[in-house]
Amino acid sequence: MIKFFRKIRHNLLNQNKLSKYLMYAIGEIVLVVIGILIALSINNWNQERVSNDKAYSYLNQINKDLSLDLRYYKYMIRESSNQILIYDELAILKTENDSLLVKFGNIITRNYDPRDFGPSYRSFVNSGDIDLIDDKELLDLFQNYYSITTESLNNMTDYQKDFNIHNIEGRLVETLDIEADGSYSLVSLRKELKSGNLRSKANWQNKFYKQLIGMIERCQNEAQELQRLINDLEKTRG
Repeated sequence: MIKFFRKIRHNLLNQNKLSKYLMYAIGEIVLVVIGILIALSINNWNQERVSNDKAYSYLNQINKDLSLDLRYYKYMIRESSNQILIYDELAILKTENDSLLVKFGNIITRNYDPRDFGPSYRSFVNSGDIDLIDDKELLDLFQNYYSITTESLNNMTDYQKDFNIHNIEGRLVETLDIEADGSYSLVSLRKELKSGNLRSKANWQNKFYKQLIGMIERCQNEAQELQRLINDLEKTRG
């Protein structure tokens, strides 16, 4: 092909057709420029496609994280609701109910560890590819969910754990008798509940779990909305 163009230029020069040669040379330059622009466009398109594929791969991983979060919320709501039932029953039933006391002794110092939310989201942010997402609603909800809502949930569980250690668990070890299997003595549980000291702790735990469920439901709603937006974005992508 190169030899072919060279032959044309050579013939034009030999025939002293300078104007035609100049027009041909300009045309050849234009073709070269167009070729370069096309190559750059293809290269940019390929780079954008690779970046988009990477971004959607992160979104897919975040979606999986959200599914795990939703399973966690379901578990937390179920467990917290069960504990609230025990505390509510304890508030209206007499402490002579041994089976209720056993349940109460098993949960009075129970707490939850903070959860690591958003590992895939953090990787997405650190990659810089999150800037490829134009959906402002999705980006704002990401920021709110991972930086505010789930952080608030972790702060609640962390606070309760710390409160249990310093205000409940240690004092119960000092005031309650512990059986050989590690459970609290029903006699000592009954005595402390009647004195009012342990009942106030039970009331505090009951109030905490009711507030905790409200916080979990907020997290749950935001996680579901995030999944909806991610799925809609995937559909739009085709």
